[in-house]
Amino acid sequence: MKSIKIFFLATVAIVAGLFTACSDDDFKAGPEVDGAQVYFPENVTTQHSISDDVSSIAIPVKRIAKDEALTVAVLASDESGLFTIPSSVSFAAGKETSELLITFDRTKLEDGKEYPLSFLINDEDNTTPYGNRSLDITVMPWPWVKMGTGKFREGWLSDVFTGNMFEIDVTVHSHKSKEGIYMVEEMLGWPYMTEFFGATQEELSEQFSYTPSNIVIDCSNATQVTIEEQWSGITENSNGYGNFMIASAEPGTLVNGVITFPKDGLTAKLVGLDREFPANSQGTFRIMLPGAEIVDYTLSAVYDGMKVSADGETASAVIDFTYGADVTNIRYVLVENELTEAETATLVAAIADGSAENINELQDFTVGGEKVSAEAVLPGPGTYTVVALPLDKAQKPVSGEASAASFYFPGIGGTSVPNDIAGSLYKVSAYPDAAAYVSKYPDYSSAVYEITGTEMKKIKTYFNKTSIIDNIEIQTGGLTLQD
Repeated sequence: MKSIKIFFLATVAIVAGLFTACSDDDFKAGPEVDGAQVYFPENVTTQHSISDDVSSIAIPVKRIAKDEALTVAVLASDESGLFTIPSSVSFAAGKETSELLITFDRTKLEDGKEYPLSFLINDEDNTTPYGNRSLDITVMPWPWVKMGTGKFREGWLSDVFTGNMFEIDVTVHSHKSKEGIYMVEEMLGWPYMTEFFGATQEELSEQFSYTPSNIVIDCSNATQVTIEEQWSGITENSNGYGNFMIASAEPGTLVNGVITFPKDGLTAKLVGLDREFPANSQGTFRIMLPGAEIVDYTLSAVYDGMKVSADGETASAVIDFTYGADVTNIRYVLVENELTEAETATLVAAIADGSAENINELQDFTVGGEKVSAEAVLPGPGTYTVVALPLDKAQKPVSGEASAASFYFPGIGGTSVPNDIAGSLYKVSAYPDAAAYVSKYPDYSSAVYEITGTEMKKIKTYFNKTSIIDNIEIQTGGLTLQD
């Protein structure tokens, strides 16, 4: 569904139809009404989100006959028992409007909980069939604290409609009592829609309507960020698409104040079509919390060979570091042997807190560069591991971007690959001691490969059909050992 149309209604024809739809013969007078005709206005607010400093709500009440002072009875329903509601409302002589003042102790109301209240004007002599005698409202203590202005980048509707890619400012709130819960105020409102469709609000209003809706995001687990299905506030009225719902399909992450979701990690549901579309196919959806900034602290450390001194007395390992634009320096340690995953994690923590031995830091480091090399004199041939951490803008190590690489260092007089390594491939039946294997691994389905040699720490194998190998050789000129 990669299209969008702006429809303009033929209002003249509609209006003309209205004038021909009735005649004087159809008119029937309503009942006559006496009394003051007291009523609740049609446009009275029914959803009240109250902040910490609010302790009362005024409900407007109106009347038609206003010459005399008047008091009318009001019945109320309050399941919580936490609201003080007057049993009547009074009008001063000559006044058309009064108010029903509801009071409460804000500290006794639970943040985020809805409190329903109902009212009935209990005076049949002074009500009217042409106005609202009853009213239902909901009071909800506002559970949010305004954080400030963040940024939202598109990655949602662009997989359903053809639209623009952009980033806009949004107001972000945090939950008072639930850590890691955020609310983005009208994230998908008219500023979003006008930018996305490249049209004015007036043009879009011919096809769409928008009801102010705030999007809640659960970041209580920073590695499992979710958006429960909720209404975006957008409704399409011309093609039957109906309400647009947003939700997460895969968990996202919150890193350094930036919320992202994986590719296809969101959904866009069009209720009128009863269809759900995958969204964020390009992985562009992003929300930056107030104060967050996009930084690149990526780091990769690799061995790039051996360098021998001019006098032939010493040999150094050359380590290449490729790093992100915001890295301010690199700290690294070289140790003998290949490290396990657990040993690497321990060394990363030790480098970060400064307790590791022989920590190195680069001199004359260039911020904003891409690559730098370091040389380290090693005691002799063998397997080594380099573990490196980038430093952030505050010169603090970023453990989450650590890089580790193991390599074989030949030393002076050595070779990069020991020359006694050999590989062989056998039918199972032709392998020495085949009797122990051939019944379980017959020749028609199995083979044996054997690698021998010294100085071996790890073995990598590649096994495939000859036809595939030959095809690779044709396309690329052949596979090298490094490949």
